[in-house]
Amino acid sequence: MVQRKGKIEVRDYMLAKGLNPSPLDFYKLVSNDRVFQDFFCYCNRKDEFYDFEVVPFSEKDESEYVTVS
Repeated sequence: MVQRKGKIEVRDYMLAKGLNPSPLDFYKLVSNDRVFQDFFCYCNRKDEFYDFEVVPFSEKDESEYVTVS
């Protein structure tokens, strides 16, 4: 699983950088930081149909999640 930068979860890293844990901001992170170009993340659906949130592997919803890379 490629979801960590060192020992930090991607979601925690995004929050520390002031990014929302969303697929769009994950794309921005990948676009601006070459270290993340080989990364992917898990996203759980939030309240709205197309609204997803980046989550650690341990928190992914087995019944409904997507990956973003």
